Amino acid sequence: MIRFFADLGFRWKIALPFILLALLLVIVGGMGMQSITQVADSSRQLTNRYLPAVSLLLNADQDLYRAFVAERNLVDDAGGELSPSLKAAHEQSLQLAYERVQKYAAMNPGGESKQLLAQFEQAFSLWRETSREVAELSSRDPAMASSINAGDSERQFYKMREVIDKLGKLEDKAAKLEGRRAIALGEVHIWQQGLVISIGLIVCLVLVIGFPMLVTRSLQNLLERIEQIADGDGDLRIRLVALSQDELGKLGRAFNRFLDKLQLLIREVTQVTGEVADSARCMADMTMANDHLISSEHMAVNQVSTAVAEMSEVVFQVARNAQSASEAAHQAEIRTREGGEVVGATIDAIRRLAQEVENASNTIQALEQETASIGSVLEVIKSIAEQTNLLALNAAIEAARAGDQGRGFAVVADEVRALAARTQDSTKDIQKMIDRLQASVQNAVEATRSGSLKARDSVVRAAGVEEALSYTGDSVRRISNMAAQIATACEQQSCVTEEIVRNITDIRDLSIDAAKTSEQSAQASQHLSRLSNGLAQLVGRFRV
Repeated sequence: MIRFFADLGFRWKIALPFILLALLLVIVGGMGMQSITQVADSSRQLTNRYLPAVSLLLNADQDLYRAFVAERNLVDDAGGELSPSLKAAHEQSLQLAYERVQKYAAMNPGGESKQLLAQFEQAFSLWRETSREVAELSSRDPAMASSINAGDSERQFYKMREVIDKLGKLEDKAAKLEGRRAIALGEVHIWQQGLVISIGLIVCLVLVIGFPMLVTRSLQNLLERIEQIADGDGDLRIRLVALSQDELGKLGRAFNRFLDKLQLLIREVTQVTGEVADSARCMADMTMANDHLISSEHMAVNQVSTAVAEMSEVVFQVARNAQSASEAAHQAEIRTREGGEVVGATIDAIRRLAQEVENASNTIQALEQETASIGSVLEVIKSIAEQTNLLALNAAIEAARAGDQGRGFAVVADEVRALAARTQDSTKDIQKMIDRLQASVQNAVEATRSGSLKARDSVVRAAGVEEALSYTGDSVRRISNMAAQIATACEQQSCVTEEIVRNITDIRDLSIDAAKTSEQSAQASQHLSRLSNGLAQLVGRFRV
C-alpha cells in the first residue's frame, strides 16, 4: 500500500485527501438530505393528511351539532316566524357535514376508518331522514315532532356522533404516531451524523499528520542526496537513488541525466577554456592592429570632411549667384513684357492712324470727285453765261433796230449782258479756285496715299519688333527658368553636400567611437584572457 502511494503522482497525492474529504462530505450531505427528506415526508404527512382529516371531522361534528340544534329550535318554534330560516340552517348544516365526511373519505383512510365511515353513512342516512321528518312535523304536529326529537332523533344523533368521535381519535392517534416516528428518525439521523463527523475528523487528523510525512519523506531523501552532491567538492560522479514512479522519482532520474550531461559539458568546457585563452591573446593582437588602422582612417576622414566643407561653400556661392541671375532674368523678363506691351500699344495706335489716313484718303478722293463735278457745273454755268451774253447782244441789236419802242428792252438787255459778264468773270474765278483746290486735293491724295503706305510699313515693322520682343521675352524666361533650375540644383547640391558633410562627420565620430571600441576591445580581450584563466581554475575543481 505504501509502495503504491509512493508511486502515485503528486497530483493524485495532493488530490487524494481532498477526494476523501469530498467523499465524507458527500456521505454526510447524503445522510443529511435523507434525514431532511424523511422529516419533510413526515411533516407533509402531518400537514397534508392528518391535520386536514382531524379538521374535517371536527368541522363535520360541529355541523351535525348545529343541525341537531336547529332541529330542536324548529320543535320549540312550532311553525313560528323563524321556521323557514331554521329549516334552511338545518338543511345547510346537514349538507356541510356530509360533504366534509366525504372529503375525509377521499383521503383514503385505513381499514378501520373505512368500516367506521360505512357505519357513519348508515347512521347519517337514518338520522337525516328522521331529522327531516321532525322538521316537517314541527309546523303541523309539534307534539309528535317533540316526541321524535327527544326519542329516535336524539338516539340516532348521538350514535352518529360516536362514530365521528372514533374517527377523530383514530386520526389523532395516527398523527401522534407519525410525529413520534419523525422525532425518532431525527434522533437516529443525529446519531448517524455525529458518527460520520467523528469518523471524518479522525480521517482528517490522519491525513494532516500522515500525509505530509508520506509526501515529504521521499522529498527529504532527494534533498539530502542533492546536498551531498553540492557539498562533495564538485564530484559529478555521485548519482541520486530514484526508485519511485512519482514526480520526485522522475525529478531524481532527470537530475541524474542532468549530471551526466553536465559531466560531459565540464569536460568540453575544460578543453574549450584553453582554446578561449589562446583566442583571447590573438584577439588582443588583432585589436592593437585594428587600432592603428582606425587612427589612419580617422585622419583620412578629417581630410575628406575639410574638402567637402570647402566644396559646400563653393556650391553655396554658385547657388547664390544663380539665384541673383534668376532674379535679374526675371526682372529682364518683366521689362521685356512691359516693352512688348508698349510696342503692342504703338502698333495698335499706328494701325488706328493708318486707318484714319486711309479714311482721310478716301474722303479726299471723294472731295476730288466732287470738285470735278463742280468743274462740270461751272462749265455749264459758263456756257449758259455765254449764251445769255449772246442773247443779250442779239436783244440789244434788235432793240436798236426797234428804235424807241425797243429802248426799254435794250436797257434790260444791257443789264442781262452785264450780269452775264459778271457771271462769266465769277465763273472764271471759281474755276481758278477749283483748279487750285483740285491741285491741293491731288497733293493731299498723294500725301495720304504715301502716309498710308508708310503707316502699313510701320505696322509691319512694329509687328516685327513685337515678335522680336516676344522671342526675347521667351528667351529671357527660359534663361530665368534655367537660372532658377541651376539655383535649385545648386541648393539641392548644397543640401546633399551638407548631408555628405554630416555623414562624414558621423563617420568621423564613428571612427572615434570605433577607436574607443577598439581600445575597449583590447581591454576586453585582456580581461577575457584573465577570465579564461580563472575559468580554467574553476573548472579544474570538478571531478569528472
